[in-house]
Amino acid sequence: MNNKISIISPIFNCANNIEKSIQSVLNQTYKNIEYIIIDGGSTDGTTEIIKKYETYIAYWCSEKDTGIYDAMNKGISKSSGDWLYFLGSDDYLINSQVLYNISNYFNTEFKVVFGDVILPNKTVIKSKFSLNTLLNNTICHQGAFYSKELFINWRYNIKFKIMGDYELNLIIYLKKLKVKRVNMIIAFYSTNGISSKLLNEGFMETNKIRSKHINWLINFLLKVTYWTKFELFKLKHKAIQ
Repeated sequence: MNNKISIISPIFNCANNIEKSIQSVLNQTYKNIEYIIIDGGSTDGTTEIIKKYETYIAYWCSEKDTGIYDAMNKGISKSSGDWLYFLGSDDYLINSQVLYNISNYFNTEFKVVFGDVILPNKTVIKSKFSLNTLLNNTICHQGAFYSKELFINWRYNIKFKIMGDYELNLIIYLKKLKVKRVNMIIAFYSTNGISSKLLNEGFMETNKIRSKHINWLINFLLKVTYWTKFELFKLKHKAIQ
């Protein structure tokens, strides 16, 4: 029950929103938390906000990195928790009880315990491991708690800028590791920064990740299917902008 949760926040130039994210962690009723903030060398006043709360932060640094997955890897190396959770600067835990509630499902047989996230437009994104995981990422990391065991000999590939977390989720699915889905909203997930350029890069990264782990012929068929779904998504995204 009293598992330690390492919350790792990879951030950069987020003075306008980081305080709400920090407070959502510090206000948790579940207290066995190790809070780690990895800042990429912010210049907008972000570090001044962090310093206000540093008494409650297990570790933080502010230094140049190569992107979100480099920052996440640094946080993993500094962590000592039984479970790891990654929270962005624009995101925040949905209420003060959520870590206590999700901790009831932690079990050594599970490698991931996960729930859902909610978007600014009130849409709930339901994470799940399924056949669709072969196509694209179906797990939102703002809703997922990963066993520290997964990271003993593994780190995120820093060559990826957007979809690096898909690789771990795909490996978990392909290896049929035990996971636990909980019907619970974990966090508010901001969609700030989504653009057609990022969508295109995400599409290419997804294909690269899939090609590393799936038979080339199956991957080719999946790529065609994913491309069709991706083009339809872009049209829908463009229509609501």
